[in-house]
Amino acid sequence: MFLLCIMMLCVFVGMAIYYFINKSMPRFIAMLIFSFIALTLVLGRFNIVLFDDSMILYEWKLAAMLPIIVDYKDIKNIEKRSKHCIIVEHKKKTNIYVFNSEKFLETYYHMNKKDK
Repeated sequence: MFLLCIMMLCVFVGMAIYYFINKSMPRFIAMLIFSFIALTLVLGRFNIVLFDDSMILYEWKLAAMLPIIVDYKDIKNIEKRSKHCIIVEHKKKTNIYVFNSEKFLETYYHMNKKDK
């Protein structure tokens, strides 16, 4: 998904430059808007924030990536699916994608150990 977002960003920026050169301003503006959307997906995709009592996860809801706040007390299980994917079970199952799942789990367990 990350590579797809980067490819979309490159395509939209390229198309925006093409439409700017051809003086097609409505299409140029549309491609700038699409480029901005693709850029926010690239920058926000792996942005998971850990707090002392809750965690912000970004997950797909219908057609957008929206943040949800999950309290640590609501988390039932966390399991590592791959190097970049972790499954968090709270009120429902959420797949989260991180750059280093081992480091994420280490930080999560360290924070939980401090609380107890």
